[in-house]
Amino acid sequence: MPVKAAMLKKPHRPFRPSAPRPEGLWLYGLHPVRAALANPARKLKKAVLTPHAAEEIGAKLLGRIRYETAEAEAVARLLPPGSVHQGVALSCEPLQKKPLEEVLTPASGRRIVLVLDQITDPHNAGAILRTAAAFG
Repeated sequence: MPVKAAMLKKPHRPFRPSAPRPEGLWLYGLHPVRAALANPARKLKKAVLTPHAAEEIGAKLLGRIRYETAEAEAVARLLPPGSVHQGVALSCEPLQKKPLEEVLTPASGRRIVLVLDQITDPHNAGAILRTAAAFG
């Protein structure tokens, strides 16, 4: 269902592309931003996204945060050069770190932990995660 301006609960305003690059943690890309918006433990600040990305993410998730619409070039200026942002950037707080013992201790049954280091191609990371999911 397309996002219509009337459906959005929080008003949005156009992003000012001349503003300096904001500091802090920025997540980008449709999947990571959707996951962050759906995570109640994530403390959200604001999002900058294209109108098309707003439709892709949906009014329900966007209702959690103040956001601004912008052209793709303005979104790109918020992020490191060459970032594949898909028209969306989200400013948020990092998740609270957990002790390694807590991560490795299964809540029930078994726990498998996948550790990746120096993966630079997002397609490789995606393939590794899909393969890990297939093996449970």
